[in-house]
Amino acid sequence: MCIRDRYERVEANVRTMVDRFGIGDDEPVYGFWGLFHSLGVTVNGGARPLVLRLRDSDLPFADSVVNLTMSYADSRQNMPSRMLPGLLRPDTPFFEAPASQDNPYLAYLRGIGDMKAVAGEADATVFRINSPDSPYADGARMTEQTGLLTYVFPFRIDRSAGFPSDYAILIQGAPALTPYEG
Repeated sequence: MCIRDRYERVEANVRTMVDRFGIGDDEPVYGFWGLFHSLGVTVNGGARPLVLRLRDSDLPFADSVVNLTMSYADSRQNMPSRMLPGLLRPDTPFFEAPASQDNPYLAYLRGIGDMKAVAGEADATVFRINSPDSPYADGARMTEQTGLLTYVFPFRIDRSAGFPSDYAILIQGAPALTPYEG
């Protein structure tokens, strides 16, 4: 399924919830999406992530969408086994993998050292990174990654579009979530 089809389905589901349950009229609406989907600017030469699409929509909460990007250090995640080549694929639907953006070989987020220094040993810390006096408003810190995974999943933020996120959350030492099999 291509990303456009997926977003069309997501938007249709959100519209159903707005129509049927009145979400967004007088209470916050929350969504949990990955890094690409949570950005409020175009990516990879014009691709429009979900947050940008919601902000440009006619949904009742379009003018109040706030985006938070999540970064991870020393954590784990479950990934679909089908994404691995057959030789490496386990017999289970998911496999556990590292989730850490402080690994200079696999995935390194520029500025994650700053977040880790401020967060100390906290499991989760929220940072407002788009404030007028933010040291992250210009440049690549908190928004660009290097490492092997950036070649596997290329990701280039279109800088001319503005700052890509309102807040950043650093998650440290999180175990992998168990997939729902209900």
